[in-house]
Amino acid sequence: MAMHMSLRLAWHSDGWNGHICKNPCGNTYCVGQYSYPGTLIAENRDLDYETKHAGEACSSHPCKAACGCSVNAFGKDTIQIQIDPPSWWGKGDADPALLTLPPSTACTWCYEFMYSDDVLNKSGTAQKYDYEERSRKAEQYFAQFEEGKSLVFYYAGYSNPFSENEENNYVVAGISRLKKMGDFHYYQNISEEIRKKYAGGIVWQKAVTSAYPDEGFCIPYWKYMDNEDVLERLVIKPLHRAPFKYGSREITDDDAIEIVNQLVNAVEVLIEIGDTTENWKLRRDWLGSVLNELWIARGPYPGFASVLENLGLGSIEATYLRLTNESDMKAFRDQVCDLLVGERDDVWGQALPAAELKKIRREYKLREEPEQKLLLDILPRFALTAGQMQAILSEDRENVSITVSLEEILADPYIIFEQYQGYDVDDVIPFYKIDNGILASPDFGLDNLLDEGSTERLRAFCVDELNRIAAHSFGKTATILESVNHRLDRMPEWKRYTYKLKNFDIETEVLEEALYLRRDENNTLYLYLRSVYEDERCIEDAFKALTDRPDIVLKRAISAEKFKERLKKKDSKLISKAGRQYEAILDKQAEICMKIFTKPLCVLSGAAGTGKTTVIRAIVENIKRVHGESTGFLLMAPTGKAAERIKTQTGERSTTIHSFLASNGWINNNFTLKRSGGKLSQDVNTIIVDDHC
Repeated sequence: MAMHMSLRLAWHSDGWNGHICKNPCGNTYCVGQYSYPGTLIAENRDLDYETKHAGEACSSHPCKAACGCSVNAFGKDTIQIQIDPPSWWGKGDADPALLTLPPSTACTWCYEFMYSDDVLNKSGTAQKYDYEERSRKAEQYFAQFEEGKSLVFYYAGYSNPFSENEENNYVVAGISRLKKMGDFHYYQNISEEIRKKYAGGIVWQKAVTSAYPDEGFCIPYWKYMDNEDVLERLVIKPLHRAPFKYGSREITDDDAIEIVNQLVNAVEVLIEIGDTTENWKLRRDWLGSVLNELWIARGPYPGFASVLENLGLGSIEATYLRLTNESDMKAFRDQVCDLLVGERDDVWGQALPAAELKKIRREYKLREEPEQKLLLDILPRFALTAGQMQAILSEDRENVSITVSLEEILADPYIIFEQYQGYDVDDVIPFYKIDNGILASPDFGLDNLLDEGSTERLRAFCVDELNRIAAHSFGKTATILESVNHRLDRMPEWKRYTYKLKNFDIETEVLEEALYLRRDENNTLYLYLRSVYEDERCIEDAFKALTDRPDIVLKRAISAEKFKERLKKKDSKLISKAGRQYEAILDKQAEICMKIFTKPLCVLSGAAGTGKTTVIRAIVENIKRVHGESTGFLLMAPTGKAAERIKTQTGERSTTIHSFLASNGWINNNFTLKRSGGKLSQDVNTIIVDDHC
């Protein structure tokens, strides 16, 4: 099992070909906030120089390309780049590092591991991070990739031409195979103090040389920037974003399979339109061989190492991970099954201590039958982490938003994808990780858990599509189906199927467990996520119930003048400068307060600076005056900053919506909303929500 890597590039208008952009002024993306590395190109770029030498080879201009870490990813020449020491080091404490980059070489770094908790300095010194530990983390990260085996997936961060209209997208730029992992570099003429503090003055850039042009390719986006129709079919925006973060991250076989399938689709488009940048038919054949290689490397049980951890058999995990063919992987699993039921005391020749084995067998037998079956027969087929498996099997699995029983997961493992939400934004289980295990490669000799045209699979596909519709809570079924079938078209033969609209009239009880199907007056079918539809109806019913209530009966009379007194700011400059207009505004605001005050439900809207918060303060003060100081009311806002602002402006207690729900037991450990089980607040009868963020 090889590990693959993502590698972020600063955007280049001509395909990272080792040349200065032909139109440097036109490339505004390389200086963006999400370029690589960070904002260094924006800080160091000499636009006048680039314009003068536009389109020329960087090999002729040593150390002049500010984007030197990226520009030669698919270049044909050797170039030289300069990496300046960090600005916070003292001037003269170190000289820049000069790096010589061979053809097809780009630099990257594992920034995620540079800021993890385990690199914090524990020595009690003023220096926040332990740079020796940071250096070790980097060594461990890059050591896991194998030259001649690991794949490199090049991508652009959010600073790219396809992040528009407030939509941030990563974009896959190309693929190749790792040929050579460069050495670690150090700044030159470094002072002894800096050497000691910063792990010898290590440079946070690692040169990665690929096997291009023998293997891999760059997608020729630059040729079609004026052709929106082609670009729309060509651009690859990863469905699962987690592998494309922090400069470089690991990519598993399952992740790689999904991206390569999308690359195949892009190559098919290039063949169709007659693009001559590469011999795309040869590249398509190469991608086919890569897919075959990835499926073999994935094996029948990519999650079995995580199963071993959950069973307390972590001591034999490394042995399993060294296996390279599927027959050995299956035999290893069979031996573990025999070990658990007492039919053998060793696995792959590795015996366990008697006391440890006794405990492992006892704990296994204490598990219920569905849990045992999931551990040995189902979950090994999915590339899940040990933590994800533990959360799925837990009696408290609602904390990762799974609300069904283990028996239901056994019957339909797609539920894992549909419901699982982890403890951070990257802790997700994408559709393809479950689909790849349910429909195993025929070479593995495993039975499919469900067939390729199952209604359960269609439902999961639809859930995946609906989760990506940002603007609406529903979608037209025909449009969603078209997208599903398009995804199916680029899958391996054994996973292909063509669903029809009629599928939504068959086994509707299966569909309706996660989807809500609605037809309009024209008989057009629409799909909702059932949870979203039910939440909308819950809110709708609550609002209707409030609007149907009679006006609130006041314990004491209230008049517009009383509101006007509260609204008026005695120190306002408007009194002297525009007294008549100010009085007119106060009369209008008081009238609004009178209308709001007795209504069970109301919405106050207006542009910034129109006095909404002033009106809220007047209403709060008069609630206490009319109904008594002990009246229970609560001010809430979506964010902590907004809650603090309204507290400052009204002088009353406030909270975020999330904190209020959490205090009443409505929030899971993963910060998602519980479907049931919370309590109703008994001491609040008036809630004011300020939506200003």
